Amino acid sequence: MDWLPEPYPGETFYSMLVRLHRYLGRPPYASFARAIAGRRQFVALCHLPCDLAAVAERFGWPDEQLDQLIHSTTTYGYHTAFASQTVRERALRQMKGQGASLQFTLGLSTFPVPMPGSLQFCRDCVADVLDRAGEAWWLRWQQLPGVLVCAEHGTWLYRSSAELNPRKRHSLMSPDEAAEMQSGDLSCRSNGKPPPPKLVELARLSRALLDAPPEPNGPAGQYQHYRHMLADRGLLRGTQHLRASRIQQLVSDYWGETLEMIPGLSLGTDEGPNWVTDLLRNRRKLAPPAQHLVLRTALEQVPEVERPFGRPPWLCLNPLAEHFEKPVVIRQRLVRDRGKLHGHFTCSCGYSYSRTRHSDGAIGRPRIRQFGPEAGRFLRQAAASGLSLRGKARAMRVDPMTVRRLEQELLQKPESKCPGEFS
Repeated sequence: MDWLPEPYPGETFYSMLVRLHRYLGRPPYASFARAIAGRRQFVALCHLPCDLAAVAERFGWPDEQLDQLIHSTTTYGYHTAFASQTVRERALRQMKGQGASLQFTLGLSTFPVPMPGSLQFCRDCVADVLDRAGEAWWLRWQQLPGVLVCAEHGTWLYRSSAELNPRKRHSLMSPDEAAEMQSGDLSCRSNGKPPPPKLVELARLSRALLDAPPEPNGPAGQYQHYRHMLADRGLLRGTQHLRASRIQQLVSDYWGETLEMIPGLSLGTDEGPNWVTDLLRNRRKLAPPAQHLVLRTALEQVPEVERPFGRPPWLCLNPLAEHFEKPVVIRQRLVRDRGKLHGHFTCSCGYSYSRTRHSDGAIGRPRIRQFGPEAGRFLRQAAASGLSLRGKARAMRVDPMTVRRLEQELLQKPESKCPGEFS
């Protein structure tokens, strides 16, 4: 049953079904659904098609071919662009299956930036492809949340009558058929004006994200990425607190009226938290890709400032760790004291050290603040093996007196997990 037509550039899976249905002479939908999926209840009209394993079985596709179909003919890549590998794999499995909890997995059911309520098309795109290919197809990037204009022509998109609701989920309509009908454009609030340039820019950014999503990185990783971006641009107070008003102003200045035209992107007029600060403080929940695009693009316009101790990650100086002298440290705290700037660096292994930047710009040598749990394990093993005091000091790269101090602390607090805090 390998007679599904080859996809055109940017074509959606639904559009491929529309063309196949037309090639077969427009049979009744129930018969068509049984032919492609083995059951008459197969849902054709949706943004993220599911039950695709049944389609693959009918067409004899291997799993790799089905994965490629999902990545190239659906909006899966866009909706998982800022998700972890675990979430991506879960969403892929749900699209192959019945789709249970897919909306929950991707956060779509609670996102403030809504999915389009119907399929969208550009009249100029439809005319162009009809001239070139003799038939038109639905473009997947024109079905993305927050995309109101054509990234190719810079014109308003049109809503079709192919609405994504239970009543019409079995309808099969081509964009040229939709163009012939009375369809309302998305410029109802524009008073006949052309789309703002920033709206076109957002459409192009969304298309680029769909075509080339970044490497998997969940909310915790996105949080760290934004922290680095903000620190590089002087948009943090100290190392933790957001310059929230400044950041919101930057976003507002760059995107202007575009934010008010898309639900879920408005910054509002009231003072206090909004989606920008929520996104920058979020470590757990997925956020709409459109919000990420808007925020990142605005931040990228801000020139970077000099960072007193360089950019992260910094070196871990724990001689007892396998990652000794490797750039794995991402936690830094800055402290100012008597004209000097102290940087406190803490590794995930528990080791912490400080460096001082003097008024002339010179950076002093590292000073140990805390060894972490590795010190306790090492000293117990060294004591059991009979290693000398100087041998211990050489291994830990400290003087013998420091080793004695650590050993005394361990004797006093044998259950301590992080011995050796240096004042």
